[in-house]
Amino acid sequence: MTLRRRFHMLVFLLVMLPLLITGWITYEFSTSIYRGQISEHMLDTQHAIDLNIRSLMREAESFSDYMVTSDPMMAQLTTSEWESSMQRVQNENTLSQMAFSYEWTQDFHILRPGEEPLYFLEPPESRFYHLEESSFLASVREARGRNTWIGPSHPSIADSEQAYFTMGRSVIHPQSLRELGQFFLFINPEVLEAADSLGTNSETDWSIITGDGGIVYETNPDILRGSAAGLPQEQNAGTYFDADGREYLFTASKTAQDWTLVSFKSVESMNEILQPARWFTLGIVTGLLVLLFLFHKLFSQRLLHFFQQLRQSMSKASTGDLEVQMGAYRESEFTTLASGFNHMVMDLRSTIRQVEQEQSQKQDAQFQVLQHQINPHFLYNTLDSVNALTSLQKIEEAQHLVTNLGRLLRISLKGPYEIPLDEELRHVRSYLEIQRVRHVQSFDYHIEAEAETALPVLKLILQPLVENAIEHGRSAPDLFITVRTKQIDGALHITLHDNGPGFSEEVLLALNSGRMVPGDGFGVRNVHERLHLFYQNQSGLIICSEPGNTTIRLLLPEKRDEHVPGNAD
Repeated sequence: MTLRRRFHMLVFLLVMLPLLITGWITYEFSTSIYRGQISEHMLDTQHAIDLNIRSLMREAESFSDYMVTSDPMMAQLTTSEWESSMQRVQNENTLSQMAFSYEWTQDFHILRPGEEPLYFLEPPESRFYHLEESSFLASVREARGRNTWIGPSHPSIADSEQAYFTMGRSVIHPQSLRELGQFFLFINPEVLEAADSLGTNSETDWSIITGDGGIVYETNPDILRGSAAGLPQEQNAGTYFDADGREYLFTASKTAQDWTLVSFKSVESMNEILQPARWFTLGIVTGLLVLLFLFHKLFSQRLLHFFQQLRQSMSKASTGDLEVQMGAYRESEFTTLASGFNHMVMDLRSTIRQVEQEQSQKQDAQFQVLQHQINPHFLYNTLDSVNALTSLQKIEEAQHLVTNLGRLLRISLKGPYEIPLDEELRHVRSYLEIQRVRHVQSFDYHIEAEAETALPVLKLILQPLVENAIEHGRSAPDLFITVRTKQIDGALHITLHDNGPGFSEEVLLALNSGRMVPGDGFGVRNVHERLHLFYQNQSGLIICSEPGNTTIRLLLPEKRDEHVPGNAD
């Protein structure tokens, strides 16, 4: 990973990410605090609403006490025979006037066993489902004069276009404590609107629900949609989602008649209140990011750019480009580092050139030593053959030998290191002719040139190999030496093959490891070292040998590198 990427990753991980996380935590923490304050405020408001509800219901219950203890109520439930129908009608009108003297009265029922019920708007069968068998009437009778309330959703209440609260109680004779009948007061739900003033001021909606999920009263019907079944009533506070997916905070507490008072606060309205805080936090985070960006542009990016330029320059220098130089910078620290790098590269370039010159001179001297190692060795063998022929009075053969020797000496003693391939082949042919005279035609040879004859090759690379084949294979009957040249994939391939006894395993191992074995492989080792010095790593020498089958292959470049030992005149 590059320094720039590491730096950007560290800036993101150590600066930007913590900054974003801090902003997010700050916002969430402030939101959590605000929600907690809202929940506390909702509980305070709900407590005040609960007090108002209980107060209004106590007011209704006090009015109920007034009704059931009044003389007209006692007369209505205890009189068996009225003196006149007018007296009964007057008593019933009095009860109606008394019932509707309470501003929230919607209707009333007075039930007396065996008598027709007294009502004002609708009879009991229109208000209730099977009142005599209902659980509500059973609860009223069981309460023995205490008030019992039910809401509009109670199963005993018949369907009606108008909702109402129903308060029922038994009328008890004050002396005998005998149940005389039942009094039902139907109260307009708007009675609770007076308790909603606090909720309206705090933008809070509230509902009264029963233990089985029925809704007694609600200020916003769009929240529960007629059923509180989805509301977790076992919790005192939490989050509720309506049918449309809107989120609400809610608080719940018990109120009168063992009902549950639930307050709702829209999270959407809370978010609108939190919007300034959100924008403020976002503004701070954005401002800090802008400052970080400016710091990066004005300082960090210039620092990274300098290090990137330094790395690229060092990379070029490491690959051998010692002409690279770094430019000038406005910052003194950068200028000092760049100047130090430039001086280092110049010193290194000067040192390398000096070492190259010394190495070239050393290689040239070593190459010349190897080149001249051949001449005494070859001359000794050839002159020995001339001496033998002269002693045997074979003048013509001696002359032929001396002529070929002269051709060899013109190539080996003077001229450049490289000669055309055809000259090298003529040289090795002359040498083979000399050796055929020396060894009395004891071997035969064949030279096959398929490569371009004008290709330059290092001179005297074939003669030592041929000499080695003759010296080690002359004892073999019908020794045959083959020399072939080919061009393959931009390289010159020269192959020498003979059917002599070949190299021993010891000699092959010695040649491969660079050791010398006295009396064996001197010419092969000499050729290998000269090829390496002259062509560096562009050449190769491969030996495959077994008794009766030895092949030596030379791989030479068609064009060698410029840096080679100098030519010798």
